[in-house]
Amino acid sequence: MVVTNFRPEFHAAWMGRSYYRQLALSPLDGHGCRLDVGGTARPDPSLGPVAEQLLTRTAGNPFFVEEMVRSLSDEGTLIGFPGAYRLSGAATTLRVPATVQAVLAARIDRLGQRAQGRSCKSAAVIGRVFGEAVLRQVVDHPEANLGATLDALCSAELLQATGNEGEFDSGIR
Repeated sequence: MVVTNFRPEFHAAWMGRSYYRQLALSPLDGHGCRLDVGGTARPDPSLGPVAEQLLTRTAGNPFFVEEMVRSLSDEGTLIGFPGAYRLSGAATTLRVPATVQAVLAARIDRLGQRAQGRSCKSAAVIGRVFGEAVLRQVVDHPEANLGATLDALCSAELLQATGNEGEFDSGIR
C-alpha cells in the first residue's frame, strides 16, 4: 500500500486504475488544529490562542499548520518538543506568514549557520532531488562540514535522504 498526499488539482494516469482510491481530507477544525499544534490528545492550555490564530490564518490546511508549528518552535515561541509544546510568551504576538512558502523561507533564513541557509537555497536551485556531489560543486563548503550541514537540514525536516547514497529530496513539489 502506498499513501501519498497532493493538491486537488493534481492528476496522474495511475489515478484511473482500479487499485486507486482517493480519500479527500477536509481542512482542520478548531479541535483538530489544537491537536496538531499540541501534538497530543491533551495539549497544554496555553496553546488554545495559538491554535485559534493558526486556524484563522491557515484556513485549516494541515501542512501549513504543521510548518507553522515547526516555525514557532524554531523561533522559540513554542518551547518543548512535539507532543509537549507550550507557549513561551503571549499569543498576541504571533507572526504568521501568508503562505506555506513564506513559512519555509523564514525557517531557512533562521537556520543557525549561514552555511546551512546558503546550502539549502543552493539545493533548491539545483532541483527537488539533488546529489551531495552536485551541491558540493555549487557551494563553497569544506568537505566535512557539508555532510554535517545536510544532516542538520534533515534534522530540521527541510530535507530528507532519499535512500540512494548521497541523494536528498527537498519534499517541495
